[in-house]
Amino acid sequence: MTSGMAHAKRFCLLTTGRTGSTSLVDALASWDDVVVPGKLVPCVDNELVHPEFVAGYMKQFGELAGRTIEDADALIEAFFALGAHAGYVGFKSMPYRHRHFQAFVARPDVRFIVLLRRDVTATVASFAVAQQTGSWRRRGGVPGAWTFRAEDRVRVWDLAAYVRHTNEMLMAVPGAIRLFYEDLCDPSFSSPELDEFFARPVRLRAPNPPVRTEDYVTNHAQFARFVDTALKHVDV
Repeated sequence: MTSGMAHAKRFCLLTTGRTGSTSLVDALASWDDVVVPGKLVPCVDNELVHPEFVAGYMKQFGELAGRTIEDADALIEAFFALGAHAGYVGFKSMPYRHRHFQAFVARPDVRFIVLLRRDVTATVASFAVAQQTGSWRRRGGVPGAWTFRAEDRVRVWDLAAYVRHTNEMLMAVPGAIRLFYEDLCDPSFSSPELDEFFARPVRLRAPNPPVRTEDYVTNHAQFARFVDTALKHVDV
């Protein structure tokens, strides 16, 4: 790991997804002194090491850096170096996108911001509905109603396992700034740690009320019982 002549404060927003993380990154990116991947190359939701796009990002950032980038770890280093002129440089990610996650979150040169959702059942519901509809964006309001059926059980069980395992990994990140979706949705939201790191108040531009399980699922009581069972029985 090399810091070179970097002066920017480095950060990484870690999340399960479905937590308002894109809105938070967009708020940070609105400042001129914050560099996110999308300010250098087209980058979906500023997720630098997204598995579907990482090969393309390695090529694009390699062209900017004037060298070949062969893996995601090298891509992260190249991005940080290219953004070193700014006050802050960072990206959004998820634990399973890092081969050596524990080593990554132990980096002393990166401030980690962990964003979770207290309502785990609603998190699972949000993933299930997004998969069902193919829509991963919330444009205000509440999503269309979805009915949990027997054929959805395996998929929802797997989603519950993913959310539980990922939450446990995120909660164990040492020294992280920890935020919650439900708080982020509150117009009066504030995080002293976040504000101190960025040396200004950090707020969403237009927060929407948090979406509940009953907003996602028509038979939400049945869905909640199933998810509760899944969360208690998935292997850790």
